[in-house]
Amino acid sequence: MQVACVQFENTADVVENARRMIAILEDESAAGTRLVVFPECSLSTYRSQVVRTLTAGQIDVALETVREACGRIGIYAVVGSAYLENGKRYNGAFVFGPDGRLVKRYTKMHVVKPDLFEEGDAPAIFRIDDVPCTIMICHDERYPEIFRIPVLAGAKVGIYISCESKTQEKWDNYRCQVIGRAVENQISVIHCNSGDGGADEGSHGHSRIIAPNGKVLAEASTAVGQVIRATIHPKESSSRHAQRGAAKSSLSGFWQEGLRVLREQNPEYFKAAATRPAADPPAR
Repeated sequence: MQVACVQFENTADVVENARRMIAILEDESAAGTRLVVFPECSLSTYRSQVVRTLTAGQIDVALETVREACGRIGIYAVVGSAYLENGKRYNGAFVFGPDGRLVKRYTKMHVVKPDLFEEGDAPAIFRIDDVPCTIMICHDERYPEIFRIPVLAGAKVGIYISCESKTQEKWDNYRCQVIGRAVENQISVIHCNSGDGGADEGSHGHSRIIAPNGKVLAEASTAVGQVIRATIHPKESSSRHAQRGAAKSSLSGFWQEGLRVLREQNPEYFKAAATRPAADPPAR
């Protein structure tokens, strides 16, 4: 499966951001990419002054435009955006499918701007084609169970979108954490971080696509607007480490409770899984 990370150069205009995203999706589809990942808050921007001015209607219309484009183009996309629901603002990741469907909406669980965003409370599992996947947003990376629990349920790919601090002293920290999430879980990890620029001034770039053994298949510079691509092989992912850890009697109850919550909060995935053949077809 060819995947791409886009260090998206956004503006303060969500309509313009949606238009730019669609142009990128069209180009990536022509290049054979199946999944395109954009950074945290790439549609809405991450700048508080901009986010606070956006209405639910403005955000929803822009997201709907990208969703419809995915259906027209026939491609998967992960789009980061603020969103409003029941009068509260959240930091979300929207997974759109090639049939124009919203595959999954994940809400950041550990926010660093509590005055701007409410926290989510639901780990995620969903399929991209036949491949079980999971997702997290930025500061969530410091809480490994957000990936580990879905891996116990069969996730083979982890998607991580971010707008990390620009502080250069943290760059090694960020790099080792995301590679660690791949190695400890034995899954491919697709990490898309904001480049150095855009309406919210962005981050430090260095988006990465990582194999289950920790090999970095592609890595970006700091440049805003840069696109990296790689072919991942989900069949190389394994839950061996996760299963061995979960088998320890002193910890098994913790992991079983995590799986119970995952099943409860992702009913559409597990309902569909119950009707599938006992063994999944080989992943691409």
